[in-house]
Amino acid sequence: MRPLTDEDPSHLGPYWLLGRLGAGGMGRVYLARHRDETGDALVAVKTIRAEIAEHPTFRARFAREVRAARRVGDVWTAPVLDADTAGTPPWIATTYIAGPTLQNVVDGGFGPLPSASAPVLAHRMALALTAIHRAGIVHRDLKPSNVLLTAQGPRVIDFGIARALEGTDADTLSSAGSGPGSPRYMAPEQVRGQQVTPAGDVFSLGSVLAYAATGRTPFGDGSSGIHALLFRIAYEEPDLTGLPESVADLVRDCLAKDPAERPSTTQIAEWTRTAPEGAWLPPTLLARVHQFAGEPVPAVALREEGRAGSGLAVLSIHTSGPSADWDMGPEPEVVHASPPAKDETGTDVALEPAPKRRRGRVVAAMLTAGVLVAAASAYGLWGREDSPRESILDATGPGTDFSGGWLAEHGEDVPLFVIRLDIPRRVTSANGIDVVAATGDGICRGSAVATSRSEKALVVSEFTMDGAGPGPSRTCGVPRSMRLEARPDGSMAWVEGNASTDVEYVEPGYVEVPAVLRGVWRDGNGLRITFGEGELGSDAVTGELVAGNRTCRWEAALLSYENGVLQTTGAQPVGRAPKCKAPRGTYDYQLAAGDPDVLVRSSKSEALTTLLRRQK
Repeated sequence: MRPLTDEDPSHLGPYWLLGRLGAGGMGRVYLARHRDETGDALVAVKTIRAEIAEHPTFRARFAREVRAARRVGDVWTAPVLDADTAGTPPWIATTYIAGPTLQNVVDGGFGPLPSASAPVLAHRMALALTAIHRAGIVHRDLKPSNVLLTAQGPRVIDFGIARALEGTDADTLSSAGSGPGSPRYMAPEQVRGQQVTPAGDVFSLGSVLAYAATGRTPFGDGSSGIHALLFRIAYEEPDLTGLPESVADLVRDCLAKDPAERPSTTQIAEWTRTAPEGAWLPPTLLARVHQFAGEPVPAVALREEGRAGSGLAVLSIHTSGPSADWDMGPEPEVVHASPPAKDETGTDVALEPAPKRRRGRVVAAMLTAGVLVAAASAYGLWGREDSPRESILDATGPGTDFSGGWLAEHGEDVPLFVIRLDIPRRVTSANGIDVVAATGDGICRGSAVATSRSEKALVVSEFTMDGAGPGPSRTCGVPRSMRLEARPDGSMAWVEGNASTDVEYVEPGYVEVPAVLRGVWRDGNGLRITFGEGELGSDAVTGELVAGNRTCRWEAALLSYENGVLQTTGAQPVGRAPKCKAPRGTYDYQLAAGDPDVLVRSSKSEALTTLLRRQK
């Protein structure tokens, strides 16, 4: 830890600052203690640089990501405790983890971790990512400097920050290993500028695990240039020389080019669950970790005396050990890349399939130009020129950022019960808005187009909807036109004419029925619910309610899965049985605490809770 300088505040919110833990292109990290607490509870407070905070859409995204990050909890992570997303500067406080980073250890003199440590590292990182994904977050920047080592196990930090930085100045950093989504640990789809799902974090986990076990990144260190590095990630096989057999197959599976071929984090946790408890690091490294955690913490703020850089380095490890600094990316002085090559028509060079090596260097060079146009666009190295033949609307700006997933429940006077919109960053005729909706007659899926926008509102129209599942779909009813509107308090509303409805942000794209919920559940009073396999918008939930001589059969579509809660549409009747009425709003399902065979079903519209038991 370094002393505070005249540039540093004495406190942020309710926290007294004790010293600097790190600084970089994103901002600064401070060690702090709550003003009203006299105990040893410490927090790490991360601030955001003014240039980033002043970006017109950053604060709204940052607030959204912080809300999601608070739901992650303490599962091999550094839990989010507090934040001020509207402050100057904006900041976020997490539990302080007294441990060196994985990068500090491997690059700081100790070298690769022993083979016995690798399965434990994989298991704990998988558990952390599972909790992060359940909170609706994709980390997007899992790397060795975002993994802290403690005597109990590793901790994953900085989840949710990379997405908030998208489109800001910090998203244009071009030094290898810096910025949101560090190049050496990016997934191929991230390199190509495609949608990043939890499978992207799995790829990064494989790269981090390979680095921890061998001391090398599987696609190179970027010394031959970022363009060559990104090409290898997108098309070439990883170098896994020296990887221990205990994790070799797991790493290969994680580094599959196709996201669908990678294991899930829950599968990784299951495969590595026999990893031993207790001392997971060798004695020499464990002693250093204990030494790190046992260094004295100042009771009052350390202030720098004399010139910058001088002062007491409390909480530092000796020169033979890892550094105590937190990684915050590079300092702001960075070099930006040159514009991409253009073909004779002035459009970007097309992305070609992976070359065969026998075709030689000329072909490889031509293909490199193609992949790097997409890669550099994804990494923010330059702005992409889009074809003038295609209508494009930027959902991220100016003004409010409308990209992401949005969920709205409707009142009694609206035929449309619930709708979810997944809005890409750039809405085009080929990449429109995905829509899932439910009415009194059934479940519908389809798409829409963003026809106009202002700084505070996005107009959505041209809905094309079809029925999902066996139920009737005569009224896949959505309005001809609606708009998402940003309120002064930062919340979002769905507006139709004079009526408006609150809109909730949900992590876009990736939803599926978790394996732990699949199967049949009963409440003992005639209600039977079956959870099958399925993804967002699919009729993966079916049910039956028997009351006397009347039976109602229904279906429901998946809407979201966050923080252990599966949200579906209401029970949409299959067939026109008398008095089988579709309920308004949505249903939430979550396992009862401590009992995996009891499922809690709740509905805000019905103000009731039902307990269901797993049918063996």
